[in-house]
Amino acid sequence: MNISPINNLKVNQARELEKMFEASQVHMREVIDSVHSKTLDKLYTDEFRPEILNANKTTVISLKTGEPIPVNIDGRIVEGKVNGNHRRRYTVRTEDDKTQLGYKTFGIKKKNDEIELTPGYIYSSKNDDYSGTQIRLLQLECEFAKEKDVNKIPLIALFPALKFHTMMGFRPVTERSFKMYSKEDLKNASDMFSIMYRTNKFYQEDIVPIFSKVDGEIYFDRNKTIFHAVMKDNERTLSKKNQRHLDLTMKDFDNDVSMSLEGEEFDKWQSRLKGFEILSKDDAEPRKSTFMEKLRAGFNLFH
Repeated sequence: MNISPINNLKVNQARELEKMFEASQVHMREVIDSVHSKTLDKLYTDEFRPEILNANKTTVISLKTGEPIPVNIDGRIVEGKVNGNHRRRYTVRTEDDKTQLGYKTFGIKKKNDEIELTPGYIYSSKNDDYSGTQIRLLQLECEFAKEKDVNKIPLIALFPALKFHTMMGFRPVTERSFKMYSKEDLKNASDMFSIMYRTNKFYQEDIVPIFSKVDGEIYFDRNKTIFHAVMKDNERTLSKKNQRHLDLTMKDFDNDVSMSLEGEEFDKWQSRLKGFEILSKDDAEPRKSTFMEKLRAGFNLFH
């Protein structure tokens, strides 16, 4: 049977696109597998298990001694009402309640009998003295998700925080920026990347187009492409400065990557937190924040 030139061209183009897709998945796997959190491993050992479960108490790590530091958890509703759409804020404080170590906010969106979480902020201070605050804050959201039968936690991740969130199991969400018909469409992908992020100067070797496959069709994925480039760039910067974390500046609030914790990584968290549960069973209806608490929370976001 003879195959027409047009059909033969389509077959070859499909093969080329499949190779490009597979190659991009290798690049993604490399940057994801290159990061690992020893702090995460340490926090979920018997040494750091809270004495009492479900008591709004847990532990973080003292960077001076490496030993557990008991901390208290406080939950507040900062917007809305508990029986409707609202936002929650969980705060970590030292056991004497005198020092705030960090906080996390997230939204709860109710539709019929289902609940969906919406992104919020995460912030920690005293990072030269304590480690693990943000991990415990993420655990709180994972516990809440489990309690409400939610299996996905969304996140808007700022560039300097991509490494941390990746180590926690978040992955960039799929974005069908435009459909690929042939490798010639790579020029359009390159143009889109340069237009969206022309203010960032990346090393040329870090700019690798990443593709996603949805229903058998291959798409250029702008969200994953920028994730890959920033992860590579961040690692280079950290190595040069010999730092554990990148500093957050005001300009970083203009650049972000959409991520989510779901699937296998979400299941890992549900297994991890067993025997380390923090949230009190009475936390279903935390009180609303006062005006001054909201004001302080907004101020702390930028410090």
